[in-house]
This record gives sequence, C-alpha cells and structure tokens, in this order.
Amino acid sequence: MTVETVLRGYADASADQIGRMEGFDPARLLAPVMTVLPTTAGRMLDVGAGTGYVAGWFAEQGHEATAVEPVEALRQAGERLRGDRVRWLDDRLPHLNVVRALREHLI
Repeated sequence: MTVETVLRGYADASADQIGRMEGFDPARLLAPVMTVLPTTAGRMLDVGAGTGYVAGWFAEQGHEATAVEPVEALRQAGERLRGDRVRWLDDRLPHLNVVRALREHLI
C-alpha cells in the first residue's frame, strides 16, 4: 500500500469520521507524555494533524500551534473548527518540504 493510497482513503473523510476524530480528548491522549511537555508557552508542530484537535488543545494552553495535514478535507474541517488559533500547512512526511522552507518561522 502506498502513501498516496492511504491519503486517498482519508480524503473521502465523512462528517462521521471527522466527528469521531473530534471526539478524542487530547489531554487523555497526551497523558502518558504530559510530564515531558513544556509548561510555558512555546511553539508546537502537529504533523499528520487530521482535524487539528491536538494542535487546538496546545493553542488553548497558550502555545503557538501549527498543524500539518496533507488531506484537504481534514485540513479544511480543522480550519473551520479551529479558526485562526492554529496555523495550517499542506505538507506531508517524509520530506516536510513546506515545514523545512518555513523552519525559521516555526521553530
């Protein structure tokens, strides 16, 4: 299975899939690593962000959050849900060319 095949599967994201993604509790998801997360505001990069529920949570904690998502349907849903609290980039692993080009503005 290629990366493109996987991304096409996500590109058909239905409202139900987006709703399930939004149903995750970021604090619960991050609980195992909470002790190593910064306690002061900083910059966070959420790669493969989906709808950006984790990036949004970081923004709510006072961080400057950037969400990287290659699937337009998920990125657009995240933009609608998060407004301008999260910066969105259309980029993908493994190269993250857009992130690399903007590195000095993101890190």
